[in-house]
Amino acid sequence: MNELMIFICLIVGIVFIIAGSKIMIEGARDLAKYYHKSALAIGLTIVAFGTSIPELLVSYYAMHNGYNNIVIYNLIGSNIINILLILSVSSLIKPLKITSLTIKKELPLSIFISSVFIFLSLDDLFIKKNSNILTRFDAIILILMFILYVVYLLKLIHTRRDVAIYEPPKYSCIYSIVITILGFAMILVGSIFTVDMAQKITAFGINDKLISATVIAFATSIPELVTCIHLIKHNNEDMVVGNILGSNIFNICIAITFPVIILGNLNMNGLGIIDAINFLIASIILVIFAPIKNKIGKFEGVIMISILIIYFGYIIWEELGL
Repeated sequence: MNELMIFICLIVGIVFIIAGSKIMIEGARDLAKYYHKSALAIGLTIVAFGTSIPELLVSYYAMHNGYNNIVIYNLIGSNIINILLILSVSSLIKPLKITSLTIKKELPLSIFISSVFIFLSLDDLFIKKNSNILTRFDAIILILMFILYVVYLLKLIHTRRDVAIYEPPKYSCIYSIVITILGFAMILVGSIFTVDMAQKITAFGINDKLISATVIAFATSIPELVTCIHLIKHNNEDMVVGNILGSNIFNICIAITFPVIILGNLNMNGLGIIDAINFLIASIILVIFAPIKNKIGKFEGVIMISILIIYFGYIIWEELGL
């Protein structure tokens, strides 16, 4: 397969992931309405987790084929892009309100889970082992944290009756099921294409870290961007930050742990200290901005985009060996 065909197949894979995510979320959202779930419940659960399905499938397929760096940097890159790019772009459209619940509970929980993930991944740094391994036991710890997060969401849905607005389904139940399955299948096919082509691109001298942390991570984060814009258009900008934090928590606790539970330990030696620091900064920066105005405006958005540009510049600088 020549270079042109590899890049074309990579683009096709990315398009399948984006289109499949949109179709799957639309079907799942409509299907949930048949069970009289509120707009809030759908937004905080089905949509937030549904947008992370691409990261899950990409991670599983990459780990199954031994492409560990793609697994690592798809997660690292996606979480960084979700906050530093998607929230920034959203804030340029309309200032994003940050609720007191998000400041007091969701932000600290997101930072804590991110910190635990880094601690469990960098064994050599913290407990002086010869290699960095994410084990099945580590994965179980992260899954337990995810269960606590889900319990928190269920309580939040139960208490916020003021926004429990029920909407009628747009499609028939059968049609909703069909497009949900179709969307999932498209994401799966897109994930296979994207991971395989990304690995082939490394034969041209492009590091898999660079392609994973930028192109693949951006592709798997497009559903989050589409969802955030949808929330803003419907005057639900107060749910945007919570939605992104939920997606990031899902990425850490499920998208990378699910493959580990099934396939075994994941070698994390490809994870660098600078990447881990930027991974944490992406969450911590919200704690800095949130208490000031209880919102993310254009000024904060520009700062976050600047940090992302610096990080991507570092990755390119590292790739070029400068």
